[in-house]
Amino acid sequence: MNQKLLSIITVVFNEENNIEKTIESVIAHLTSECEYIIIDGGSTDGTIEIVGNYTDFINEFISEPDSGIYDAMNKGIARASGKWLYFINAGDQLLNIPAEILLTSNNDQLLSFPVFINKKKRLLPNFNSFILIKNTLPHQGCFYLNDGFVKYNLDYPIFSDYHLNLRYYQSKKIVKCFKSPIVASHSTNGVSNSKKSIGEFYSLVHKENGFFWFLLSFIYFKLRGVRYRLFK
Repeated sequence: MNQKLLSIITVVFNEENNIEKTIESVIAHLTSECEYIIIDGGSTDGTIEIVGNYTDFINEFISEPDSGIYDAMNKGIARASGKWLYFINAGDQLLNIPAEILLTSNNDQLLSFPVFINKKKRLLPNFNSFILIKNTLPHQGCFYLNDGFVKYNLDYPIFSDYHLNLRYYQSKKIVKCFKSPIVASHSTNGVSNSKKSIGEFYSLVHKENGFFWFLLSFIYFKLRGVRYRLFK
């Protein structure tokens, strides 16, 4: 059997109000070159029933307790057979699959595309030393080569996606960024945008990048916060 071009992975837990719009956005772009995998963390609301309405479009669905979002993502990776891996979670919406770029890519290990934030602000990816201060690759815009390198570190339950992208930078992987197309839309209501995430973020930067980059990161976000309060 020929390998699929793309494995699309959605993880979800008790998101009955958000999962359907995500599934429908994926279905609108599915082709025979794609497989769709949904990993549920053992939802107790109506999520499982909603997913059940779309089984004709889903290649694999499992529902069982996990250790959080990145544990669920690792389960999805283990079941994926596509050449490329793409993650779009409950509440996000898929807008475009850059199939031609995925098909013609040679030697690239990560392709990153822009996304919409809250349906209006465009976030462009960048891959340079600035990633040592903040995540410059939007998770919903990343297509990872399924070569065994992609695995989320459960030591970082909120920012393991950032940690993964740091590993690509530190390992000098071949990463290519694009200004178009915009591939997804996501909101900023997640836990990574909550106050309790700050400690994990700075701990990660300090541990992985060192004190110098931790200090620059701290100063950067403090100045950005001041600017936001002055000009909002």
